[in-house]
Amino acid sequence: MSHAGSKPAGRQSVFQTLTCPLCREYMCPPITLCQAGHNICSRCRSGTEKCPSCERPLLDTRNVALETIARNLVYPCRFSPAGCRGKFRMDDVGKHHAQCPHRSYDCPLRELEGCKWTGRFGEIREHVETRHSTAVMAASQEQEATWELSNPECFHNSHHVLFACAEVFVLYKRFDISHRKLCLSVHRCGESPGPFRYSLRLDKNGGRQSVVLSDAAHGQAENVEQVFLSGECIKVDFDMLMAFVKGTRLLRIMATSECASCGHNV
Repeated sequence: MSHAGSKPAGRQSVFQTLTCPLCREYMCPPITLCQAGHNICSRCRSGTEKCPSCERPLLDTRNVALETIARNLVYPCRFSPAGCRGKFRMDDVGKHHAQCPHRSYDCPLRELEGCKWTGRFGEIREHVETRHSTAVMAASQEQEATWELSNPECFHNSHHVLFACAEVFVLYKRFDISHRKLCLSVHRCGESPGPFRYSLRLDKNGGRQSVVLSDAAHGQAENVEQVFLSGECIKVDFDMLMAFVKGTRLLRIMATSECASCGHNV
């Protein structure tokens, strides 16, 4: 009886077993089990109580045998069907996935507007400007990666797609009525926040008086509600907004190297 082709098929089955059912990334130790024996990765385990495969409770029991296999494998890139031929050890494959030129991206507004589009990074702008044109915030003509917020916009909840620094970002804007604060959070489309910061500059009297607030950008996977609750965002008091009501409000996105050169805290 011939076993030709069984080895590649068996290896592929192992890679499928090592793929987390929730985030679809390869699992790295610690790998934990549910009551039915399904696996979940450590990144997803921390925020999940039920197994994504069968909805039975998750345990604190580790799958030591699968962890041992994971440490000794060489992994193909998840985007090999799209043309990537790279192979990596467990500690490096996730880093590669984050920057693989063959990777596919979800629409930046997938969670917000229910868009199911996926495509290459270079196709995102055309998709957003065609299908979500009202969400695109026009950049200031005076400076790159800068947007002016009107006074009324500071008091309305909205989300916008921003294109800056050869990247794609989503701005979440929320006016917290109970605490009388404008909250802003910028998230980079990708698996990490990258070396980016964003700032809000309030100016009045021709720039003689100004206030600059700055924070680090977040990754796409970070929950914006948790970001707002934790305070890891830009928050502007109502009184400060009113003090600059006759001035300008400029939002800017920059790489951290730019922050150092222009005097922003990094």
